[in-house]
Amino acid sequence: MVVATASSEGLGFHSLADRGMRLYRKADHKQEVKEIFQGRKVIVFSPTCSRPDLLEKYDQSAILCHTWAEVLAHLKDGSGSQTVSIFPNGSLQHIE
Repeated sequence: MVVATASSEGLGFHSLADRGMRLYRKADHKQEVKEIFQGRKVIVFSPTCSRPDLLEKYDQSAILCHTWAEVLAHLKDGSGSQTVSIFPNGSLQHIE
């Protein structure tokens, strides 16, 4: 699974969903998201995100890539059968 984010100023801050706020949870701590991530390699593509920022939201197993070439290298490492789904405006998607 590849999550792409510009994060031009890092992951940013959300007054409800960041550390110390009412809705804060790491991605894999939400049951629905945990089911989606289970058994999958999670790759986050962001040219500007740092590893510590990434770990605020994702598990240690998440792979951070700063270039698209890195993403492709990790994808080539996987199984031969891969599918693609694109969710535009993913920042508007919120699983409750």
